[in-house]
Amino acid sequence: RLLDEPDEIMYSFKRAVTDSGREIRFSDEPERAGVNNLLGIYQAITGKDKTAVEADFAGARGYGDLKVGVAELVIETLRPIQARYKELMDDAAELDRLLAHGAQQARAVSQPKVDEMKRIMGLVLPG
Repeated sequence: RLLDEPDEIMYSFKRAVTDSGREIRFSDEPERAGVNNLLGIYQAITGKDKTAVEADFAGARGYGDLKVGVAELVIETLRPIQARYKELMDDAAELDRLLAHGAQQARAVSQPKVDEMKRIMGLVLPG
């Protein structure tokens, strides 16, 4: 979860179910779905292609290294998101200001479409 503490994230990844193999590579084999999921998370965050992802783990001793590596990447990726969340939650006035500003922007974008739909449906009197 996005707001989990780093040790909780690490624990979750270490518990990820994988097959009994040791080779860290993408595979179409159903029993390797756990490894594929871990590699997919790593790939999604780094933006690397499959070959580069596999190369990053070429020296790994097994799935334990993969799990820790992906967990560390996720933890570092979430760190600024979690920090910003904490800032917002600690400053109710700023949060209210941002929400009001977002609502105003959303209304500006959506109001013309709402008005058009009301007109088409005959919910607005002509004139």
